[in-house]
Amino acid sequence: MSDESLISFMTRFATENGTKMLSIWHDISRNKLINPQKADAHLLERTPEAFIILEDFAEETEVSKGQLIAMTYYHVLEKFCYPSEIPCSRILRGMMRDNLHFCPLCIEEKAYIRRQWKIDGVSCCVKHQISLSQGCSQCGNVIKIMDIDNIEICPYCYFKLKDTPPFIEKLDVEELEKHQLVETIWSQLQYCSGNYRSPSEVATMLLYLLNEEHSIFNRNIVQRNASVLKIHLPYLLQLARNALLRKRALHIRTLLNVMVFCNIDYEYFEKLEVPEIFRDSLRTLKHDIFENIRCIAPWCTYFQRSGSLVKTGTVAKRHSDGSLLRKYVACTACGSRFAFNAKGNMVELEGFLKGYYDLQHMIKENGSMTLLGLRRPVDFNRDRWWGIIAYFCTRPVFGEAEKLDEDLLLAFVQSVEKNGNMNNIHKWKCWDSYRHFLLYRYHSEVMNAQVYSQRKLPMRHSLETCEEMMKALCQEMLENDQDISIERISLLLKVTSNTIRTWGFHHYIKERKNEQGRKRLEARKKLLIDRVDEFFVQNENHRVLSKDIYSYIGIRQSYLNSIAPELNQYISEKRLQYLSIL
Repeated sequence: MSDESLISFMTRFATENGTKMLSIWHDISRNKLINPQKADAHLLERTPEAFIILEDFAEETEVSKGQLIAMTYYHVLEKFCYPSEIPCSRILRGMMRDNLHFCPLCIEEKAYIRRQWKIDGVSCCVKHQISLSQGCSQCGNVIKIMDIDNIEICPYCYFKLKDTPPFIEKLDVEELEKHQLVETIWSQLQYCSGNYRSPSEVATMLLYLLNEEHSIFNRNIVQRNASVLKIHLPYLLQLARNALLRKRALHIRTLLNVMVFCNIDYEYFEKLEVPEIFRDSLRTLKHDIFENIRCIAPWCTYFQRSGSLVKTGTVAKRHSDGSLLRKYVACTACGSRFAFNAKGNMVELEGFLKGYYDLQHMIKENGSMTLLGLRRPVDFNRDRWWGIIAYFCTRPVFGEAEKLDEDLLLAFVQSVEKNGNMNNIHKWKCWDSYRHFLLYRYHSEVMNAQVYSQRKLPMRHSLETCEEMMKALCQEMLENDQDISIERISLLLKVTSNTIRTWGFHHYIKERKNEQGRKRLEARKKLLIDRVDEFFVQNENHRVLSKDIYSYIGIRQSYLNSIAPELNQYISEKRLQYLSIL
């Protein structure tokens, strides 16, 4: 049948010829030395030619090789995987059902398993507009496809599946159309077209669809639609740009979800032409985007001009109010810092832009009053406002800039370049007041030094040194009878336990731990022997029972037998020797 699965066809063929499906499989198997297993039957519907000789089966059944392959999901894999990658492809993982879902009305018409019934997500029969049954209505068991020997009956209670009462559920028009679209997409996917599309090309086409087929990539539109479908957009972008270090492919479920969301079938997808301008906008590199941004500080000499912004090293940061900012940059001309919010708008971070407009308004209202004489607005806290005043006092924006001591300024800059802490600099004895410190703190040279100063990187671990330290620690713990464990060693070496395992040190640690265990056991055995001897000395001329001995040494005979059976032998011999004397 045109929509039949290969396992169903092989099962029916075996039944009609009075044999088992596994016997048919063995007869046409490529490797006669391995007996086929029903648990592996699902592999036949992925890469049939890897397991059976299709030409032989085609000759026996008088069904063409092409028709047999069409009963599998091979053409689905063929569309999105290189031929060498098909056997290990995971793009269909979780999509193929192991349990039988069926329409009893379809079974009554013709008893065979339809390909679409095996697909996860297909829950109704479009032809009869009823939900698929998910088990035997007689015995209540879920039917494993691998247990079926006869398509028409339940393999557990032999109930005729066609007699299953259909669960009739009136589907609304929208739901029915969705199921029809899904069935259409799968039928087109299983058709042999020979058109291979790389993972990068598929990802690009999906992004174009999520972009609502606009010519220029709009991240906001794509992110909104991707969020609805729960698609991880960064991964899709990396795949489209070929930016992944290892080969990856999109799961078929992602492709299916996007096509259903956009209400298109696979034929439309296959003929989709992505404009080159969209590909270019998608491939735009980060440094190209960076070059297009400008300083937005009106007092800056580079206002709306390129060439003054540099990256600060912060890629993204979530603030206490829950907002997420990305792409932090600083202007080398005015010292202002900027970042981009969730809407893609550039925002100034330290309040200088708002302070500038507030100062303009206040000076206009109060005449020629100096900056120090202006009252602090209520929406600025004291420290922030003093910082804004100091910032503009060192720049000729609202009058002449205040002159600073060049030697002190140089010392401040050099300290910042050496990663000097601002709190420590504030404690210098040279400052007349907090404002005096802020004037230097917000000078453009100091702010630039902050951006360009290199952060101290943590010293990289020397593997040889760490190995010597690890061995020394193990030896010290062994000598001092301290518990040896990976967790304790990693804590002392100031690395994670995973790093210890990555370095391969865990083998040595395990050996030393076992050595410690043996050493402790020998010491415990010696102590127990001393306790046994002590017991017999204390009970001289008295009748001695075994239970009294084990009670005295505080250990069960069965447990002692598991850790040191020779001690049980020693106790028995000692007791017999003692009884002979009595």
